[in-house]
Amino acid sequence: MTETIKIIPPKGFDYINTGNPSATTNPPTALATWLNATTGTISICTDNTTDANVWLRTSVNTDWESFTLSTTITGATWTAQKRRVDSYMEIHAKGSFTGGSGGNSNITVPDSLTIASSVFGVTSFGQDLISVCDYYDASSGYHYQGTVVVLDSTTLRLSITTVQGSYTRLGSVSTTVPFSPVSGDIYRFRCFVPIAEWQ
Repeated sequence: MTETIKIIPPKGFDYINTGNPSATTNPPTALATWLNATTGTISICTDNTTDANVWLRTSVNTDWESFTLSTTITGATWTAQKRRVDSYMEIHAKGSFTGGSGGNSNITVPDSLTIASSVFGVTSFGQDLISVCDYYDASSGYHYQGTVVVLDSTTLRLSITTVQGSYTRLGSVSTTVPFSPVSGDIYRFRCFVPIAEWQ
Protein backbone atom coordinates (compact mmCIF):
# COMPACT_ATOMS: atom_id res chain seq x y z
CA MET A 1 0.00 0.00 0.00
CA THR A 2 1.25 3.49 -0.86
CA GLU A 3 2.08 5.66 2.14
CA THR A 4 1.68 9.43 1.65
CA ILE A 5 4.01 11.44 3.85
CA LYS A 6 3.89 15.15 4.62
CA ILE A 7 7.51 16.19 4.29
CA ILE A 8 8.53 19.15 2.18
CA PRO A 9 10.74 18.11 -0.78
CA PRO A 10 13.66 17.85 -1.39
CA LYS A 11 14.28 16.47 2.11
CA GLY A 12 11.58 13.83 1.77
CA PHE A 13 9.28 12.04 -0.67
CA ASP A 14 5.63 12.47 -1.53
CA TYR A 15 5.16 8.70 -1.78
CA ILE A 16 6.86 5.61 -0.42
CA ASN A 17 5.99 2.25 -1.94
CA THR A 18 7.53 -1.19 -2.41
CA GLY A 19 7.10 -0.90 -6.20
CA ASN A 20 7.43 1.73 -8.95
CA PRO A 21 4.71 4.15 -10.12
CA SER A 22 2.90 3.59 -13.42
CA ALA A 23 1.19 5.84 -15.95
CA THR A 24 -2.07 5.41 -14.07
CA THR A 25 -0.55 6.51 -10.75
CA ASN A 26 -2.11 9.96 -10.43
CA PRO A 27 -0.28 12.42 -8.17
CA PRO A 28 -2.02 15.74 -7.46
CA THR A 29 0.80 17.78 -9.01
CA ALA A 30 3.77 17.41 -11.34
CA LEU A 31 7.21 16.96 -9.78
CA ALA A 32 5.79 14.60 -7.18
CA THR A 33 8.51 12.31 -5.82
CA TRP A 34 8.27 8.55 -5.24
CA LEU A 35 10.66 6.31 -3.34
CA ASN A 36 10.74 2.58 -4.07
CA ALA A 37 11.55 1.27 -0.60
CA THR A 38 12.59 -2.12 -2.01
CA THR A 39 15.16 -1.06 -4.61
CA GLY A 40 16.01 2.47 -3.48
CA THR A 41 15.12 3.99 -6.86
CA ILE A 42 13.50 7.41 -6.97
CA SER A 43 10.87 8.47 -9.51
CA ILE A 44 9.78 12.02 -10.35
CA CYS A 45 6.53 12.84 -12.13
CA THR A 46 7.19 15.20 -15.05
CA ASP A 47 3.65 15.12 -16.49
CA ASN A 48 0.64 14.47 -14.25
CA THR A 49 -2.00 14.01 -16.96
CA THR A 50 -4.68 11.77 -15.45
CA ASP A 51 -3.99 8.08 -16.25
CA ALA A 52 -1.20 9.14 -18.62
CA ASN A 53 1.43 10.26 -16.14
CA VAL A 54 5.10 10.35 -17.05
CA TRP A 55 7.54 9.26 -14.34
CA LEU A 56 11.32 9.50 -14.70
CA ARG A 57 13.23 6.94 -12.64
CA THR A 58 16.73 7.45 -11.28
CA SER A 59 19.32 4.70 -11.45
CA VAL A 60 21.01 3.15 -8.41
CA ASN A 61 24.73 2.47 -8.66
CA THR A 62 27.06 1.21 -5.95
CA ASP A 63 30.82 1.00 -5.51
CA TRP A 64 32.79 -2.18 -6.12
CA GLU A 65 32.92 -4.60 -3.21
CA SER A 66 34.75 -7.88 -2.80
CA PHE A 67 32.76 -11.03 -2.13
CA THR A 68 33.30 -14.76 -1.81
CA LEU A 69 32.37 -16.49 -5.06
CA SER A 70 30.18 -19.56 -4.64
CA THR A 71 31.12 -22.02 -7.39
CA THR A 72 31.35 -25.73 -8.13
CA ILE A 73 34.78 -25.22 -9.75
CA THR A 74 37.41 -26.71 -7.46
CA GLY A 75 41.18 -26.40 -7.30
CA ALA A 76 41.21 -22.64 -7.91
CA THR A 77 41.62 -19.62 -5.67
CA TRP A 78 39.08 -16.95 -6.59
CA THR A 79 39.02 -13.20 -6.26
CA ALA A 80 35.71 -11.55 -7.10
CA GLN A 81 34.07 -8.15 -7.02
CA LYS A 82 30.50 -7.02 -7.62
CA ARG A 83 28.57 -3.79 -7.88
CA ARG A 84 25.06 -2.68 -8.71
CA VAL A 85 24.52 -0.84 -12.00
CA ASP A 86 20.87 0.23 -11.94
CA SER A 87 18.88 -3.03 -12.32
CA TYR A 88 21.96 -5.18 -13.09
CA MET A 89 24.71 -6.74 -11.01
CA GLU A 90 28.14 -6.48 -12.60
CA ILE A 91 30.56 -9.23 -11.56
CA HIS A 92 34.31 -9.48 -12.22
CA ALA A 93 36.05 -12.67 -11.11
CA LYS A 94 39.37 -14.46 -11.54
CA GLY A 95 40.19 -18.03 -10.55
CA SER A 96 43.83 -19.11 -10.36
CA PHE A 97 44.53 -22.84 -10.34
CA THR A 98 47.14 -24.22 -7.97
CA GLY A 99 46.76 -27.76 -9.29
CA GLY A 100 44.33 -30.04 -11.07
CA SER A 101 40.56 -30.51 -10.75
CA GLY A 102 38.12 -28.05 -12.35
CA GLY A 103 34.66 -29.53 -12.22
CA ASN A 104 31.29 -28.20 -13.28
CA SER A 105 31.39 -24.47 -13.81
CA ASN A 106 28.29 -23.30 -11.94
CA ILE A 107 28.35 -19.88 -10.28
CA THR A 108 25.68 -18.89 -7.74
CA VAL A 109 24.33 -15.32 -7.94
CA PRO A 110 25.40 -13.50 -4.75
CA ASP A 111 23.18 -12.19 -1.94
CA SER A 112 20.36 -14.73 -2.54
CA LEU A 113 19.13 -12.62 -5.47
CA THR A 114 17.39 -14.03 -8.56
CA ILE A 115 17.94 -13.46 -12.28
CA ALA A 116 15.19 -11.60 -14.17
CA SER A 117 13.86 -13.90 -16.88
CA SER A 118 11.69 -11.05 -18.20
CA VAL A 119 14.81 -9.34 -19.57
CA PHE A 120 15.29 -12.28 -21.95
CA GLY A 121 11.61 -12.35 -22.91
CA VAL A 122 11.16 -15.84 -21.51
CA THR A 123 9.43 -17.41 -18.51
CA SER A 124 12.12 -20.07 -18.04
CA PHE A 125 15.82 -20.13 -18.85
CA GLY A 126 17.51 -22.02 -21.66
CA GLN A 127 21.24 -21.22 -21.60
CA ASP A 128 20.73 -17.51 -22.32
CA LEU A 129 24.07 -15.83 -23.10
CA ILE A 130 24.91 -12.77 -21.04
CA SER A 131 28.67 -12.19 -21.29
CA VAL A 132 32.13 -13.60 -22.00
CA CYS A 133 34.75 -15.57 -20.12
CA ASP A 134 38.36 -16.51 -20.77
CA TYR A 135 40.48 -19.56 -19.96
CA TYR A 136 44.26 -19.14 -19.94
CA ASP A 137 46.21 -22.36 -20.51
CA ALA A 138 49.57 -21.93 -18.77
CA SER A 139 51.09 -24.90 -20.62
CA SER A 140 50.64 -23.42 -24.10
CA GLY A 141 50.20 -19.74 -23.29
CA TYR A 142 46.94 -19.68 -25.26
CA HIS A 143 43.67 -18.02 -24.29
CA TYR A 144 40.36 -19.78 -24.95
CA GLN A 145 37.23 -17.67 -25.17
CA GLY A 146 33.78 -18.62 -24.01
CA THR A 147 30.55 -17.27 -22.59
CA VAL A 148 28.71 -16.89 -19.33
CA VAL A 149 25.22 -18.39 -19.64
CA VAL A 150 22.17 -18.37 -17.40
CA LEU A 151 21.47 -21.89 -16.18
CA ASP A 152 18.48 -21.14 -13.95
CA SER A 153 17.07 -18.30 -11.81
CA THR A 154 20.02 -18.31 -9.39
CA THR A 155 22.86 -19.95 -11.33
CA LEU A 156 25.35 -18.92 -14.02
CA ARG A 157 27.58 -21.33 -15.95
CA LEU A 158 30.87 -20.84 -17.78
CA SER A 159 31.12 -22.34 -21.27
CA ILE A 160 34.33 -22.48 -23.30
CA THR A 161 34.83 -22.86 -27.06
CA THR A 162 36.20 -26.33 -27.85
CA VAL A 163 37.03 -28.20 -31.03
CA GLN A 164 34.89 -31.17 -32.05
CA GLY A 165 36.06 -32.69 -35.32
CA SER A 166 36.19 -29.89 -37.87
CA TYR A 167 33.83 -27.69 -35.86
CA THR A 168 34.06 -25.50 -32.79
CA ARG A 169 31.35 -25.44 -30.18
CA LEU A 170 30.61 -24.14 -26.70
CA GLY A 171 31.07 -26.74 -24.01
CA SER A 172 30.40 -26.44 -20.30
CA VAL A 173 33.64 -26.23 -18.36
CA SER A 174 34.52 -29.50 -16.63
CA THR A 175 37.57 -31.35 -15.32
CA THR A 176 38.63 -31.92 -18.94
CA VAL A 177 37.02 -29.00 -20.85
CA PRO A 178 38.81 -27.12 -22.23
CA PHE A 179 41.68 -28.98 -20.52
CA SER A 180 42.49 -30.73 -17.29
CA PRO A 181 43.61 -27.70 -15.23
CA VAL A 182 47.21 -27.42 -14.10
CA SER A 183 48.91 -24.98 -11.79
CA GLY A 184 49.03 -21.56 -13.41
CA ASP A 185 45.82 -21.92 -15.44
CA ILE A 186 43.40 -19.04 -14.97
CA TYR A 187 39.66 -18.46 -15.42
CA ARG A 188 38.38 -14.93 -15.85
CA PHE A 189 34.87 -13.76 -16.41
CA ARG A 190 32.86 -10.57 -16.37
CA CYS A 191 29.11 -10.34 -16.65
CA PHE A 192 26.08 -8.10 -16.20
CA VAL A 193 23.29 -10.04 -14.53
CA PRO A 194 19.71 -8.64 -14.65
CA ILE A 195 18.33 -8.91 -11.11
CA ALA A 196 14.61 -9.56 -10.64
CA GLU A 197 14.45 -7.73 -7.31
CA TRP A 198 15.90 -4.56 -8.90
CA GLN A 199 13.70 -4.31 -12.00
